[in-house]
Amino acid sequence: LFTISFFIGLGFIVCCEKGTAVIWLNENHVHSLDSFFAFSTQLGEGLFFLLVVIALLWRRFGDSLVVAVAWLSTGLTVQLLKRTAFTEYARPVKYFEAIDLNLVEGVEMARWMSFPSGHTATAFAMFLALSIIFNKPVFSVLFFLGASIVGISRVYLAQHFFVDVVTGAAVGVTFTVVINWFLRNSVWVTRADWLNRSFRKMSSDV
Repeated sequence: LFTISFFIGLGFIVCCEKGTAVIWLNENHVHSLDSFFAFSTQLGEGLFFLLVVIALLWRRFGDSLVVAVAWLSTGLTVQLLKRTAFTEYARPVKYFEAIDLNLVEGVEMARWMSFPSGHTATAFAMFLALSIIFNKPVFSVLFFLGASIVGISRVYLAQHFFVDVVTGAAVGVTFTVVINWFLRNSVWVTRADWLNRSFRKMSSDV
């Protein structure tokens, strides 16, 4: 699902102009969805990731490590790109200054460093990591939907262009796949018995 969605998104980017998705969603704004997307976009922020990482400590320390490393490496890479190579990439609010966009009340709007989407990158990194950890089709679908909703929210809220979101998703997926492979195949990691422990097991042993 994560790979298929990337190629579909890539096709949309090639076929459509940069601001097509932003304008279409903005023109078809549904006020009843404002609160939903304003809340769901927070799934791409640090507090939510921290809660997930802490919760996984009760399942398996190694699982918590995979999510934490994927999240941190993805987030740091995106911020580095934003603040070095793409600092002057305008966000939709700046790019469409001549247009009176429908903005969601209470959402602070950014104007620069649009590319790539950090929220989307970290959301896809975390949800893909969770999909790999739980390894069940139903969970994979739910985690994919969660990541996709974060990406859509960034465009709906006029915080990012579609190309920002697709690129962010690609960065998150790539880092998670590489990190998951490394951590599961590293000699140092496979020999670390503590990674197979959890707070739940430790409490039951007491």
